[in-house]
Amino acid sequence: MRNGISHDEALKGDREALNKYFIRQEITQRTTSGHSRQVLDFYHVKENTFRITFFGWILW
Repeated sequence: MRNGISHDEALKGDREALNKYFIRQEITQRTTSGHSRQVLDFYHVKENTFRITFFGWILW
């Protein structure tokens, strides 16, 4: 997880490792928990899940 969260780390679903990564990025504890949840939600959903993402008012 040197340059972010690796695909393998996210697949493991290790919430503690994710939290530690975000804390190292100097993100608040509350925001850290939210970011970790979002990563875990993204990687651990049913195969038939359809995702729509907006970032900067753009649909990705």
